[in-house]
Amino acid sequence: MASGITWHSEPSYHHGILAINYDYEDSDVKYYISQYASITREIIFNICFPEPDNDNTGLRRVEQDLSEIIETLNDEFYLCTSKVIFWLREHDISQISCALEFRHLRWRTTFEYYVRGYRQDRVDMDSGWYAELIGSHCSDENSTDSDSDGEVYYTRDTDSD
Repeated sequence: MASGITWHSEPSYHHGILAINYDYEDSDVKYYISQYASITREIIFNICFPEPDNDNTGLRRVEQDLSEIIETLNDEFYLCTSKVIFWLREHDISQISCALEFRHLRWRTTFEYYVRGYRQDRVDMDSGWYAELIGSHCSDENSTDSDSDGEVYYTRDTDSD
């Protein structure tokens, strides 16, 4: 669970702000968000990730869900801002790359992520934050020689609109 957050997988609404707490294991939130479209002015999207593993099938499913949610948001919502928050147990590039889907939102979006409850970064989604993160991650691996197992990180190019 995210540090200090009571996790309810359904959306919650309060004074124009829709909080979406996405359940990594089994989310059905995409079926319920449309009812908030006409009254929402800001979205806060939370996702709490499990321990990372080498099998990225769960991440691919999450990316597909996020793509469908973002399509609904773009088609039905007229927002001012949104904030995407990832809660991670480890600093995992594959899990962080799921945030790239949110670049497709039509409005200003900030992204922040936490590892074990400690905020690591807060960025504007349209900035070059991901390239910088990958660059610093690669330089960290080269300096510590931790890339010896030849692990390949799953990433997607979402700039091909």
